[in-house]
Amino acid sequence: MKHLTTVLFLLIFKIAFPQAQYYLCFDKTLSEDVGAENIITFHKALYTFENKYLPLKLTDENTKLKKLGGITYRLGKSFISYNLSYLGGLVQHEVFGHGSRYREYGQTESSYHLSLPFPLGKGNGYAQSGSPANGPNRLISNVESSAKTFGGMEGGIILANRLRTKWFLNNSISNQEFMLYIFGRHNITAYILSTDYKTAKGGNDVVAYLDKVNYINGNNNPFTSAYNLELMKKQAALTFLDPLTYIAGFDYLFSYLIKGNERAKIPMIKFGPVRYMPSFRLGLSPFGSEFYSEHFTLYNKKLIEFYYRQSDGVLSRTNGGGIKLSYLINNKYLAVHASADLWDQPRMQLGGDKLYYTAGGLGGAIGATAVINLFTRENSVGLMINAGYKTAGYLEGEKLADGPIIKVGLSFTEGNNK
Repeated sequence: MKHLTTVLFLLIFKIAFPQAQYYLCFDKTLSEDVGAENIITFHKALYTFENKYLPLKLTDENTKLKKLGGITYRLGKSFISYNLSYLGGLVQHEVFGHGSRYREYGQTESSYHLSLPFPLGKGNGYAQSGSPANGPNRLISNVESSAKTFGGMEGGIILANRLRTKWFLNNSISNQEFMLYIFGRHNITAYILSTDYKTAKGGNDVVAYLDKVNYINGNNNPFTSAYNLELMKKQAALTFLDPLTYIAGFDYLFSYLIKGNERAKIPMIKFGPVRYMPSFRLGLSPFGSEFYSEHFTLYNKKLIEFYYRQSDGVLSRTNGGGIKLSYLINNKYLAVHASADLWDQPRMQLGGDKLYYTAGGLGGAIGATAVINLFTRENSVGLMINAGYKTAGYLEGEKLADGPIIKVGLSFTEGNNK
């Protein structure tokens, strides 16, 4: 594994990256965000390496027979893409989804089981938390425990979101990233819809989450609670209201399999020079289900992402929103991205040396990512620093407690996006 990582790392420096920035980075807990960025970068390195030796087209495909042969050939390549994407989604779910919460709570010696899908493996995976790093005195609250149970599904959402941002900045979809996006975006959808509460075996994240979040809210029987599996199944349908799922799926079939193209343009709603696309989905939190309304605006090669979220109101009432600005500053030496989030949530119990309650009410987070280019030519490599701060509260992919947010690493960009 060490030799493979070294080869991939060296390969990354030779890859022509689009104008979106790809990162190899880390932070204190190897968070979901860090996992998503690293997986996307390594995934791109692998399929670019694959395309070097297994090109998208072997011939001009200028006859029906050659075209049929090309489609069959690319279906074979899709088997490689399927396994790489599945493994990437599984690593994000287990190691960086559940695992980041383990590390957040100081649980060491955690273990993970990962298996490729059929026919190469069983396609299953699981994560098992270890003991607190400072022994039995580190208390883990029920709220923190609930965050561990839905952390895998949360990690998938983060993976899809980070990949989606790169697609918008590139103004195109990478057809070979389609499956990775689906495995991330619809991990929560598939998990909820495939769960049967009565027959679910131990380790089912949806069942464990329902048990825990209902217990926190004083209901020990999820069958009698208003917040139950049947309600979640109905809510999960919201995640299908995602234009990119269908656009990327069509492009994969038509642009990739039939025409043999690596990338495809993203059709968006146009308002003069402004391009826009909405999306909607379900999210989980320690307070129950939350509905997300997400919006993406492209103008003058700059991307503005903003969202609004609101709970279903069954267990608790929460709401919030945020904005992310890509390339707020952009020149051949420096690129800066910024983000801000605001929310209104009930208080929640957190752990540590002792259990305590947060203040609740209004909270927020603010952050910025700076990329300092080491070279001012094409295929630039840069130093990435992400710094910010959040108050105590739930924000997807971030720690529950208050404190600084620091991530560092390397950035890879083709050109300077001027």
